[in-house]
Amino acid sequence: MSLTLFESRRIVLLAGGLSSERAISLQSAKTVEGALKSLAVSYELIDTGESGWWKKLRENDIAFICLHGRGGEDGVIQGFLQSLGITYTGAGVLGSALAIDKIRSLSLIHISEPTRPERIAYGGFGVEKKRGGGGGGGGGGGG
Repeated sequence: MSLTLFESRRIVLLAGGLSSERAISLQSAKTVEGALKSLAVSYELIDTGESGWWKKLRENDIAFICLHGRGGEDGVIQGFLQSLGITYTGAGVLGSALAIDKIRSLSLIHISEPTRPERIAYGGFGVEKKRGGGGGGGGGGGG
């Protein structure tokens, strides 16, 4: 695997934090550290739960976000990194903010569900497409 993309880049792993998912965040960072070490990619680990952690960010080009929960997956750190011009892994600000809000994200999925036609044309013949639960399993909407 060619790692020329990382040769002149300063990479930071953001981990820890103050959320209730701090422990899993630190475990995720250890896994990423192992992968980066095996590829001989240099990096710096920053624990965002420590005082003054943000002062080290400007020295880096790419942030690998290993944070979980509030502050890490909700668009907050993504917005902060974006404002500093630092490239980061994962979804953007809006995608993160919507994904962490399960009610809103499920509402968007429901709204954007593609409509299903009542009939489809196949080879010039109209074929009925039945709605609802045929066969095993879940069953769609009635109609």
